[in-house]
Amino acid sequence: MKFYLSLLLLFSSFFLTRGQTTKIIYQDSIGYPATPETFFTKRVIEFNEKITVEKKFNAKNYLIQTTEFSDFTKKIKSGWQKTYYENGQVKSQVMYQNNLKTKRYTSYYQNGQVKEEGDFVYDKKNKKIDYLILNYYGENGEKLIANGNGSATMDSENGTETGRFSDGKKEGTWEGMDTRIRRSFVEEYQAGEFVSGYTIDSLNQKIDYKKPIINLNTKNNRGIDDFYNYIIKNLSDLKYNINFYVLLQFNVTSQGKVTHVIVDNSIFPEIENKIVQLIYNYKDFIPMIVKGIPIEATFHIPVQAFSEEE
Repeated sequence: MKFYLSLLLLFSSFFLTRGQTTKIIYQDSIGYPATPETFFTKRVIEFNEKITVEKKFNAKNYLIQTTEFSDFTKKIKSGWQKTYYENGQVKSQVMYQNNLKTKRYTSYYQNGQVKEEGDFVYDKKNKKIDYLILNYYGENGEKLIANGNGSATMDSENGTETGRFSDGKKEGTWEGMDTRIRRSFVEEYQAGEFVSGYTIDSLNQKIDYKKPIINLNTKNNRGIDDFYNYIIKNLSDLKYNINFYVLLQFNVTSQGKVTHVIVDNSIFPEIENKIVQLIYNYKDFIPMIVKGIPIEATFHIPVQAFSEEE
């Protein structure tokens, strides 16, 4: 099961140009519809014949991200995804093919200097894609990691961490702070594989964990597939004999409660209302766990239904 970014598209505008359709969507901080005067995020979607480009702007109306899609409805990324500083300088860039990162990742400091370079390599044994760091530079231009070897303190989307790389993979002891759980942590790695870890809070309480992240699960331990089957099963009594595809966004709190349900794509109101109510009524979620701590997180799931002719 793949997750796709989905947001309710209610307040939008269309502009037509030769060979291109442009859609503008205004949203508040949690993805609900907003106005041009009150938006937290603005999305400008340019539909072309072969590729769709989505541009995201922050509340100050600065461009912060561009993403290329081969199928925007199903959120299939194929092409460049770039992020930007408010001064317009590229912050990071990576190439996608069918939602998989396929080419070198590069990030930059605000002055345009290269910060990090790495490659995505397919692991045939485990059938997954690994990220191997190549080079990492300090703000003064010093090369802290060269050809996959060295030590550095690195910023991430969820905090900072300090440690050593060997042949492009984490090795030995890594220490840092995770903003999602507001705790410091210590982890051990061997050839890029997680071995063990623990967190420490402000009261010096320690929690050991065997996995850095345990994804959203359900009480019968079947994960998101169980929730997906629940949705499809409970849509079987609909009156309409139609096919449809929608993308769902919802939050699951650290207590397993569903909040902030949003449905993407235009469908019949009866179907949309039914799906929203089904999600709110689902009580079997076990929340996502980060470094031993349950957290609230946002999830995205597609629902596709096909009718059968009688």
